[in-house]
Amino acid sequence: GGEAQNIYKQISAVRCDSLIDANTENPNFAIIDVRTYGEWVNDHLEGSINRSTRDSDFDQQLDALPKQKIFF
Repeated sequence: GGEAQNIYKQISAVRCDSLIDANTENPNFAIIDVRTYGEWVNDHLEGSINRSTRDSDFDQQLDALPKQKIFF
């Protein structure tokens, strides 16, 4: 018991912008960019981390992320 579960939500672009703005000082909030590294390295949101859906170990990469954080 007591193990945290992942919660997934689909939200609008306007709501995305509001959530990012509201969490700029939150150390437990992180943005994940799921494009390829080549796409991400050329242009990405400041502070975002890259975990590409095209990586064969994508699911394992997500599982390895800290459970106490909110990933967006």
